[in-house]
Amino acid sequence: LDAQATKINIEYDFSKNEFQITDNGTGISLENLKIIGNRYVTSKCHTIEDLKHINTYGFRGEALASIFQIADIEINTKVEESEEVYSLYVNDGNIKYCGISDSNIKYKSGTSIFVQNIFSKIPVRQKLLSKRRYIYDGIKKNIEILALIEPGVEFNVINKQNGKRIIHTNINNKKFIDVFKDLYDELLCKDLVSVNLNSKDIVDYKFSNYDYGVSGFIGFSGNPKKVCISYKIYTFI
Repeated sequence: LDAQATKINIEYDFSKNEFQITDNGTGISLENLKIIGNRYVTSKCHTIEDLKHINTYGFRGEALASIFQIADIEINTKVEESEEVYSLYVNDGNIKYCGISDSNIKYKSGTSIFVQNIFSKIPVRQKLLSKRRYIYDGIKKNIEILALIEPGVEFNVINKQNGKRIIHTNINNKKFIDVFKDLYDELLCKDLVSVNLNSKDIVDYKFSNYDYGVSGFIGFSGNPKKVCISYKIYTFI
């Protein structure tokens, strides 16, 4: 998402403890690929002042560094300005290769990350992956959250074991409500009540010098035939 991707595909296979994420974003330059995965290294913040104006999803340089230590990674990426595809291979936390790819991957720009052998060196943690329903629900919920606040991005989540598409949102979606229809049930949309409130509208209470606003939807489903999603309460700040 930080790479301005408009299409993100996620494929997972619980039987092999592996997954792959592919996007059509801006890609990663060879210079940045060489330092990717180093702890606390990021290309998104350059000064202390940048920390006061965070507008990216990740900026601490921790996520990939952690994944590098518990799985084998293959990254293929291309930036639009270059004709070359660059690859990075990581095994046991060590970079085995970083440079021009010998694969036949063809795309304008974007990145593909393939992760396998998750927790292979930590058997106790790997056993947790056997709780597939728990892992599945976690993946689904996190993608739903991102999809709801990024209506212009097409998300596809596929279970490679059975080929079933778990999540699909349309790239032509313009509003939250459009994504809601893709993720849940169109009938539920009819029960949603829009909420839009600004601190200026509350004359009986004095706020600070800043203006605050609350917007969103509240569901009121009284039809027992409709899907109950009362446990899905998402708050975005």
